[in-house]
Amino acid sequence: MTKTIVVPLDGSQSSERALPVAGLLADRLGADLHLFTTSFEADTTGDQAYLEAQAETCQRDEVETSVRQFVLPAPGIIEAVDALPDAVLCMSTRGRGPLTTLVLGSTADEVLREITSPVVLVGPRCVPAAAAAPEIVVCLDGSHGSTAVLPVVGEWADQLGLHVHLVTVEAPGVLDDPAHTWPQELLETAAAQLERLGVPSEQHTVESTHPGDVAVAFVAARNAAFIALGTRGRAASPSALGSVAAHVVRHSPVPVLVHR
Repeated sequence: MTKTIVVPLDGSQSSERALPVAGLLADRLGADLHLFTTSFEADTTGDQAYLEAQAETCQRDEVETSVRQFVLPAPGIIEAVDALPDAVLCMSTRGRGPLTTLVLGSTADEVLREITSPVVLVGPRCVPAAAAAPEIVVCLDGSHGSTAVLPVVGEWADQLGLHVHLVTVEAPGVLDDPAHTWPQELLETAAAQLERLGVPSEQHTVESTHPGDVAVAFVAARNAAFIALGTRGRAASPSALGSVAAHVVRHSPVPVLVHR
């Protein structure tokens, strides 16, 4: 059960875009909200004052804040999340510092490669109010990574009363092959896993050569609170996200839930 929502802040307006999503998620899940930053200053009075000022914008009775000293941002974020009970990280995909060739800032990319907790990514086109909607869309591609997010989806769907849509995308004509049964088997397996958690789901198979566009369009056409998908973890690629996932994060109008 999710008990803490952690928001890493770096003083930029971009990182602060995660605050409305995190606050709404914490309210809906009955979780604590924890704002966090790292600092190499001996005196962290300014950092603490910044966090407290941001906490006031969250309009909650209680918001925890903490500053970790003399640690780089990515390791500091992971340590902070690991130190808190049943934590979920909620972060913007853009902060200060150089960007990768895809969508993540360097810190976010490093965090996604190492973190074992669920992460909610607030992309550049995300509308925070969408997190109050009643549906969640889960994109499945047949990989272990795409199904790893299902336990979190099941928990949130149950707690928040979300209707689950399971979506897989296949190239045109592939589904006409009677031997090509894995998309339906994948959907049925995922649906059965959610059913064991007491969560019903609706299954969809879409024919297209552009799975990222399909995922974004599907979400845009629904009243979705989140879109959920897997990450590549430690795979050797330009980003911790695969190209499809990076496309979704860049263009999604709703927060993106990922789990390695």
